[in-house]
Amino acid sequence: MLKTVKFSVLIFIFTIITFVAGADKTGYLSVSVEDGKQIYVDTTFVGRHSFSYMELPVGEYTIHVYNSQTYDWADRGISKDIVIEENAYVNLDFVLTDQVKVLSLPIGGKVFAGDELIGNTPITFNRDLVGTQTIKIEKKGYAEQSFNLDANQNEYSFNLLPLENDIQLKVARISNSQNQLKWYREGLVVTSLIASWASFYYKRQADQTYAKYQVTSDSRQRFALWRQTRQYDTYAEIAIGVSVATLGTYFFLLLID
Repeated sequence: MLKTVKFSVLIFIFTIITFVAGADKTGYLSVSVEDGKQIYVDTTFVGRHSFSYMELPVGEYTIHVYNSQTYDWADRGISKDIVIEENAYVNLDFVLTDQVKVLSLPIGGKVFAGDELIGNTPITFNRDLVGTQTIKIEKKGYAEQSFNLDANQNEYSFNLLPLENDIQLKVARISNSQNQLKWYREGLVVTSLIASWASFYYKRQADQTYAKYQVTSDSRQRFALWRQTRQYDTYAEIAIGVSVATLGTYFFLLLID
């Protein structure tokens, strides 16, 4: 029994020594960022500037870089997973030239590197994570866009083109056409009413002018009143014509709808 206890104690001591010795094993990390960006090792804040040869215990870590000053949410966070090995050196470069931004209108397009989904537009990702793979943008109802990364270009922007046979887009176009037709109809009704009022106004002016023409004895004034009466009559006829035409168009649109 005593031998068993002694053996257990020795195993325990050996385990503690091994754990402590393992905990002393470290590697080194260097991070390059633009000044002002916040750097985290896992959830621990470590600074706002580039640094070299930070000593870390051996293990796996996630390095996060945040830009709290930007209003572009796609630019706010970039992460990289690393493994620190004993006496090994890991160098991470988060400088802007290493990042690629992809934008699309409308937003929400799925971005693929080869066949792997890496996110939705707008998106910023590490150039070295995708290598030379073709980048594709897919969105339901829109034609696929694809491109290869250019070493001299860090931002790509696309206007996604709708597919003609997409049912949802057809419904949207029909709905939009109906809304436009509604505005056309209302405009025709308003135009007809205004033209009718204008016709009534000019006809009344013509009648009043003709009444003056009948009672005046001045020949020059009679000639001017007669000419003015003819003008008012012409305006009234044009206005009533516009009213009839717009009203007729309104009823025609009702029939074909």
